[in-house]
Amino acid sequence: MSGVVARVPAARRALTTGAVVAGSSLVSRFLALAVLAPAARCLNVGDFGAFVLVIGVSGSVGGVVGSAIADLVASGAVLHPVRTWRRIALCTAALAASGLVGAVCVALVRGDVAVWLTTALLATTGLAPFIVMHLLRGSGRPGLGACLAFVVSPVVRLGAVVVLAASGGGDLRRVLTALLWAAIACALLSCAVVWCDRPSGHRKPETGGPIVAPSPLALVAGVAVAIAFTLVGQAAPLSLSAFLGDPATGRFVPTARVCEAITAVGVGYQFVASRRAVDLSRPQVPVRVVGLLATSFGAATLVVLLVAPWALPVLLGPGHDLDVVVAMALVPAYFCTMMSAAEIQRLFLVRRHQRIVFASVLAAVMTAVCTPVATAWLGADGAAGATAAAALAWWVALRAPHRAPNRSDVTPEMTNTR
Repeated sequence: MSGVVARVPAARRALTTGAVVAGSSLVSRFLALAVLAPAARCLNVGDFGAFVLVIGVSGSVGGVVGSAIADLVASGAVLHPVRTWRRIALCTAALAASGLVGAVCVALVRGDVAVWLTTALLATTGLAPFIVMHLLRGSGRPGLGACLAFVVSPVVRLGAVVVLAASGGGDLRRVLTALLWAAIACALLSCAVVWCDRPSGHRKPETGGPIVAPSPLALVAGVAVAIAFTLVGQAAPLSLSAFLGDPATGRFVPTARVCEAITAVGVGYQFVASRRAVDLSRPQVPVRVVGLLATSFGAATLVVLLVAPWALPVLLGPGHDLDVVVAMALVPAYFCTMMSAAEIQRLFLVRRHQRIVFASVLAAVMTAVCTPVATAWLGADGAAGATAAAALAWWVALRAPHRAPNRSDVTPEMTNTR
């Protein structure tokens, strides 16, 4: 009886932590949409297209690199806490220092060189909060790490752009410089968090059982997932910029971000799916939960399609309208991506890494090949359609039948879940 009583607080902490992580991810999606409003007020349509391309590329590169080391950092924080802490402390300090030095270099150069240098600095300096998030995940504070990466950092970026817009706006260079200094501030804050998280002995995680070092195939699967998500999310804007110019990207991205925000209704589903995957006596998510998700997603889509056509020009300014045809292709694309994310969580927990690698490589190759061709042929409509096709293929490949897992196959919740 005492064992059951002892497990109740642990289960409650796990549920609370999961809710905090899910809530932080939810908030980050709306903050990513909110930062577009002040930026659009500062920039013309062409510069706005370049702006969203820069933040998209820098965030994607940082996401791929961060995903590659996620499990190594989290498992190292438990298996070798002192050594891992020292390495992360040096890494975050180096990232913050490189950002400061880079900001000085950006001030000395001009033209496209400054834009691409700022993009590289945003990608590297912006890694610091995510690296610290993985460290805190391993040291038993995943909620704090998620708040740092998904809430605090986007709020700082939003604040920097809002202050710039309120002070009279500026050109693309000034907006990107403001974002760079916001990234530097977040890197310095990450250094402070790492210092406060100095290990005091071997700490057990709060969210599951013992942690083991990830297998090489699990690391490959994590990187494959990150690359697939990056290509599915960024191939269309990149193709539009290459074939039709930055103004086309500036008109496409608001519609894409609005459609992506609808996937916020799936955060709870992903949480339930990962919990069910651990319980092999009832591994499947109940049909009523899937039905509730589909109903909620459909209702949210209807609301967005009714409100966005007049809300986007009001929030972002003239020239930023909702493209209904693009939206009708991107809504199912993001639905499939959302369902793929939940399925990837389940497959990581039952160690189906080969399936994850195969499906993610398929989606990445389809996106990389089909999106540029469709964009050159059909423009924004083709880019959105190719994105939807790749996302659907990804979900179908992940959902292909496979044998039921044994209990010995299931990994702790600290495995790589995205």
